[in-house]
Amino acid sequence: MVTCLSTVVRVRENAVVNADGIGDYIRDRRGELGLVQSELADRAGIARPHLSEIERGRIALPNADLRRRLAAALGVSHVQLLVAAGELTAAEAGMPTVPVD
Repeated sequence: MVTCLSTVVRVRENAVVNADGIGDYIRDRRGELGLVQSELADRAGIARPHLSEIERGRIALPNADLRRRLAAALGVSHVQLLVAAGELTAAEAGMPTVPVD
């Protein structure tokens, strides 16, 4: 399990980083911001059904341009989305990690 708070990533020792994937991360962050899918989709410049496909994991890794637009709309970095997608570990991304129980 990974919880991203600002630029600190909390990971369980020996856990696979970002097992939940980019879709869960986007949905969780959208919820933290109090946005519905249509609002986030508008901010990122995509159709709501496309965002739904990403959140449900049917699109595992959106292209780089879309990841950057989603990151900006969510107020996170593009790198945080790559970590959420499992494409980078927090250590590879140079993000500080804090173990959780």
